[in-house]
Amino acid sequence: METMTRSEPFAYIAEYDGDDNVEYEAWAVPGSATTSAVWVCAKHTYTTLNLTKTEWAQDSDGKIADFTNQADGLSGLTYV
Repeated sequence: METMTRSEPFAYIAEYDGDDNVEYEAWAVPGSATTSAVWVCAKHTYTTLNLTKTEWAQDSDGKIADFTNQADGLSGLTYV
């Protein structure tokens, strides 16, 4: 899995699946550590090459988490 980062206007991380589709994305304030709980994270699902679903990471209460997750271990988060 390849990872891409970009720092403007948000810190941005993208992780790609084996077909070079963006599978996970995360955004935070520039300069945020990936281990800080300040990221909003998304997971994308594809059929063939078409994006079919985007899910957002949950917080510990089961609600969609806005800027409260870590960007390390994106695949280990729970998405809805």
